[in-house]
Amino acid sequence: MVTESRVIKGFTGYVPSDVRYYRNLTVGRLIKVSNRFHRGSFDDETERLCDLFELDLTKRFDELSTGNKKKVAIVCALAFKPKVLILDEPTSGLDPVMQKRLFTELTNQAANGVAILLSSHNLGEVQEYCDRVVFIKQGRIVTTADLAEFSQPQKIVMVRGGKEICHSNFQLLENRRDKRIYRYRGEPGILLELLKQAAPDDVTIANESLDEYFMDLYGQGELK
Repeated sequence: MVTESRVIKGFTGYVPSDVRYYRNLTVGRLIKVSNRFHRGSFDDETERLCDLFELDLTKRFDELSTGNKKKVAIVCALAFKPKVLILDEPTSGLDPVMQKRLFTELTNQAANGVAILLSSHNLGEVQEYCDRVVFIKQGRIVTTADLAEFSQPQKIVMVRGGKEICHSNFQLLENRRDKRIYRYRGEPGILLELLKQAAPDDVTIANESLDEYFMDLYGQGELK
């Protein structure tokens, strides 16, 4: 049971996936109202964020595009300098320039001690910017992973032709008539030696991505 709701809301910023604010208020007015909830004003930090995300403070909320509505939510969540920041699909609707600015800002916020929780279906941005990932299914934590492990990721090896590779460092993921796909974890020298012995007609080696890790969990039935 949550017993300190008001206290928690006082230091927590939140960016929803679907942003719905007062339709007839201007952007500037909305941000001022949001700041007052946290006993703040339209100060230098608010102005900096509005400039960073290029907000037109004179426009009414119902005149905004989806991306600009998301930028209003981001500014409202950051302007009062929260200790905890929760973001649900924060880049949806944002163009690539604004996505880059957002993650630069989030990186700086994290460096200054803000705890950031990010929910996203874009596993590429999760892998690039987050420290830890939690997979949740129907409200239940299925598994967690420290993304530092992906700084030295397992390899995905696709070979065509040659001998089948049987080694404890290799896990066969897919076997078709024209190709075999393995997951490899171990020293690069051993990998190259085993490939030399297999003498494939062609080989492709890539780092395992978080997307592939997720799909492997799904294939094992963990996320069904």
